[in-house]
Amino acid sequence: DYYMVTVMDNMKHLDYLWSREKMGGIIKKVMGDRNMDALMNRFEAAAEPRGSMVYQMMDEVIPGPEGNGGMAQINFMTVPQENADEYISAERNVWKPIHKEAAKAGMMEDWMLASRVFPRGTDWAGNYITIDMFDSFEQMSKMNMWEAAQKAHPGKDLEKVLPASSALREISRSETWKWVMSASDEMRKEKG
Repeated sequence: DYYMVTVMDNMKHLDYLWSREKMGGIIKKVMGDRNMDALMNRFEAAAEPRGSMVYQMMDEVIPGPEGNGGMAQINFMTVPQENADEYISAERNVWKPIHKEAAKAGMMEDWMLASRVFPRGTDWAGNYITIDMFDSFEQMSKMNMWEAAQKAHPGKDLEKVLPASSALREISRSETWKWVMSASDEMRKEKG
């Protein structure tokens, strides 16, 4: 199974992505001179849409295009609306600095925070996600969150700070995905 994940930093780009003609242009730039109509038809015949999850980027450790061909750990967070502001603050002020230290130490590649757009229904995986990017399973296995936390927050009582920030949300689930392709660069070039 494959997931097509859409994480946007600007909602006007969403209409662009959902246009077959415009996406075909991006795919042609990425894939070369192959028969794009045949490729799109094969993809659409093989891919059975199971739903849609659209997220808007809120923050990240390393600004720039997403995806490096590595692994992504997707953490689906359910946050009660009354905790939303405090949760976002905790992600930015507690967890982002930890992930930044982990990236500097080579334990991971990047970290991102995104909020769900247009959530509906009762069967959905949360209203926020964090994405932990790694080069490989090996790098993922060497992640030392405690070491990174100590570097990011020297002198703080981490045994209080971390559980308090974690209590603001529930991790609905966490999945590990292999990053196959990102159209970010091509989409930015196409839009100028």
